[in-house]
Amino acid sequence: MKLFRNSKTASVDQLKRELIANYVIIITIILSFYSVYLYLYLQTTFLSFYIFGFLSLVLYTWLIILPKYDINKMVHIYMVAVSLFLTYIMLNAWKNNILVSTWFLPIILAADTFFSKKYVYIYTIYVFLLIVIIFLLNQFYQFNEFIFITESSRKISEVLVFFSNVFILMLLMHYNRLIKRKENDEHNNSIENEKIFTSNDLINTEKKPEKDLKDEKDLEKYMVLFSNIKRIIEDERHFTNPDLSLSGLSSLINSNSMYISTAIKLNGYDSYSHYLNFCRIQNVKKMLKEEDLNKVNLMYIYTASGFSNQVTFNRTFKKIEGITPSEYIKSIIPTP
Repeated sequence: MKLFRNSKTASVDQLKRELIANYVIIITIILSFYSVYLYLYLQTTFLSFYIFGFLSLVLYTWLIILPKYDINKMVHIYMVAVSLFLTYIMLNAWKNNILVSTWFLPIILAADTFFSKKYVYIYTIYVFLLIVIIFLLNQFYQFNEFIFITESSRKISEVLVFFSNVFILMLLMHYNRLIKRKENDEHNNSIENEKIFTSNDLINTEKKPEKDLKDEKDLEKYMVLFSNIKRIIEDERHFTNPDLSLSGLSSLINSNSMYISTAIKLNGYDSYSHYLNFCRIQNVKKMLKEEDLNKVNLMYIYTASGFSNQVTFNRTFKKIEGITPSEYIKSIIPTP
């Protein structure tokens, strides 16, 4: 496969999936070489098989599991699994090759590529804590699995770690730039489409009969499309995913983002985000009525409905319902 796709024709979701595919290919080459090097030259049999076992797990999830599951959830699993895998190696290699700590850097860059800023901060703190734990454990315990036979073997290992890390970081930075640019383009296109949609009447009574017939057929297609959108968003509860973008939904139902926006607007919503937030607010209201508010707090309810923070939730609730969440809670609590 081509290492880099033409970014003009690829969606954000396609770029993310291609990034994972290229990462798996590169990490397979690097870890395979490193596993053989450890086994033949450093005679560290356990670490060699440990690396090979992790590589087999990565290949399995990529080939079997990833195509069937949400890409963001799988990336979270990948990043946690990779960090735990690296932790054991770093425990054994820390005193001989401190450069192995740089293997954690791609995790932070990957968080910035796939997720919102909140997760970048979370993974940065997570990585920092892991390094601190590794450092402290090495002060009290002796880890002897990673022993270099000669000084030259240590230098070779450092060179391998450095260049493989540089290559992975270059890959991530390249796709990070493509993905951010594509997300910005799709955002601008969405705004432009909304302006076009607002300034033009989709159903014009002065059109010719032939055009009216075409519009009726188009309208029927949009209704079918919206039923698919509703199935994904509401029935399968994808509205609970705070990172579900328009491009992500486009990939899930295999349709163009502009068609999705039009289908949503034809069904009475201002935009994709308006429809998504409407579904989230309806779920919040449902949970407020069904849950025991003495046992669960509001944060649990709005995060379970897809909101990432309280400021966004409060603003969205007021915009859609016309009242604040606290005012709504008071209105549904029976008076004694």
